[in-house]
Amino acid sequence: MSRVMLIIATGQNAANIQPLSEPSLKPDFVCIAVTKEMEKHYEELKNQIGALGIKVETPLHLHQELNINALEDTFSNWLLNVHADDEVLVNLAGGLKTITVAAYKTFSALGAKVFYAHYDGQIVWLDAPLDTALRITPNIRLAAYLKIYQYEINNKQSIADVALEHKQYSQELATYLRHNFDARCSAISHLNWLAKPIIVNINQYERSLTKHKSNNKQPALYIDNPKSNPQVDELYQAIPYIENVFSINSKRLTFNSIESAKIVAGAWLDILVAETLRQLSELNFRDISVNVSFSKSTQRQGKQTYNELDVMALYGTNLLIVECKTINWDSNKEASPLESIYKLAALADIGGLNTHALFVSLYELPANAKTRAAENNITVIDGKKLVDLSSLIKQGITSA
Repeated sequence: MSRVMLIIATGQNAANIQPLSEPSLKPDFVCIAVTKEMEKHYEELKNQIGALGIKVETPLHLHQELNINALEDTFSNWLLNVHADDEVLVNLAGGLKTITVAAYKTFSALGAKVFYAHYDGQIVWLDAPLDTALRITPNIRLAAYLKIYQYEINNKQSIADVALEHKQYSQELATYLRHNFDARCSAISHLNWLAKPIIVNINQYERSLTKHKSNNKQPALYIDNPKSNPQVDELYQAIPYIENVFSINSKRLTFNSIESAKIVAGAWLDILVAETLRQLSELNFRDISVNVSFSKSTQRQGKQTYNELDVMALYGTNLLIVECKTINWDSNKEASPLESIYKLAALADIGGLNTHALFVSLYELPANAKTRAAENNITVIDGKKLVDLSSLIKQGITSA
């Protein structure tokens, strides 16, 4: 006797995929019930299941998805004629209400085990007491999770692989900002400004490497005669081990590496957020990544649209996406906080319904940007609130 699980294809397939990794539920075979509308998701779903080492049967086509009697006949014929001697599990997380009603009526009456997989990881057996509910311990990785929603990761860096000196620099800046916040923000912004021309050259250099035109010389990692700035001098003296990132000698500011220049130019905030997630052990964030580049996997090669997010992580059966900005919105009139909010809102479906979006800004956002963020269910942590970053992330996640 084999164990077979019937699932119903939907546009939100995380609840179909995640129970398959639970040892007490894992089947020998999966059958995907699919309507004409959901046929576009079938191959991707089949491939995801196959990647788990589970065989996928011929799909069960539901031709009359609004006709409950016809659906009941389809389900009962499948069970009695194909799997009468097997243990049959049925996941009702997907599909139209007519399909789930017909499936429950049919399979419950014929003795199959019917359950509902909630997106938070809880498995509820529909013909058993509530106290028998099972909670899945998720182990799906970020790349596999995004693939469920037809997104492909092109590049990312795990927080575990970020250089120790860059983590230290980010943490020390956060400590430094706890006092005299406004003046010290100004010092950090001045450093961002100093690093900007170097970052432009670095980006050009890296693009040339990508195109295999590597005869370009590596960009210089220093700036001659930076204007004396007492606040920057104070920061340089106050941050421990800062010489592992950059140095100031004889009015020359020198970065220790390309990555160090990027960190000083603003990527330190990405690292700070990612490290904060790692330290929130009670929320069990996993696969915490920075500088994530991704594209829609369903787009044709050469026609793909690439997107980037500063931080991504999984927690439970949920996805957290984060955009980080160190821009001074008042002084930089070219930067649009609304545009940044709209970008994040547009990507909020990357992980389906269980995606939480977070916008972290060194400077306080204008009121209209905060309003737009609230309208799009984006949690904002900005300005002086950064000193409570850990507790505010926890609060935002647990109240979502």
